[in-house]
This record gives sequence, structure tokens and C-alpha cells, in this order.
Amino acid sequence: MRAWDAGNTERDQQKRMKPLIRTSVKNSDKILFAMEPDAVDADELNDNIASLSVAYLSSPPAPMLEHGFNLRKEVFRRIREGAARPHELSDLYVAAGRASGILSYAP
Repeated sequence: MRAWDAGNTERDQQKRMKPLIRTSVKNSDKILFAMEPDAVDADELNDNIASLSVAYLSSPPAPMLEHGFNLRKEVFRRIREGAARPHELSDLYVAAGRASGILSYAP
């Protein structure tokens, strides 16, 4: 009986977290793709990707997949266009690898 109650408690907690995670993803997208696309630095991109990797485990796959693609696309754009400071380039490559890793285990 305790296991059942613990499972119910965990499911209830996940239900409460899902809307918060979706809202967080939407807000991250707004910040990331603002009018000045390069206004967000490489550290913030990496933070968004790290948050996504955790959110991916307990959220619906479609919005997480879309967010992952958008983040990776932005990272590759910056690498391709040289839209990063020289010391940030290695961080962008790490971010691209992490985003690709997240997308690789998408359901």
C-alpha cells in the first residue's frame, strides 16, 4: 500500500511540474530568439540545454524535441556565422554536442 501511495504522490508531483516546465521552455525560447539573436551568451545557451536535458525526462516529447532543435539550430548558426567571441567557440561546440545528445534519446 505504501508503494502505491508513493507512486501516486510522484505522479501528482510530475503533473504539477509539467505546466511549469512547458512555460519555462516557452520563456527560454522568447529570450533566446529575441530581436537581437546574439544577445544571449554561450553560457546561457549551455544553461538552457542543461535545463532541457532534465525537463526532457518528464515532459511530453513534442515540445521538448522542438525546443532542442531550436537550441541546436541557434548554436550551429552562431558557429557558422562567427557570431561568438573567440573564447566562446569551444563552449558552442560543447552546446551543439549536448543538444544533439538530447535529441538522440528523443522517443
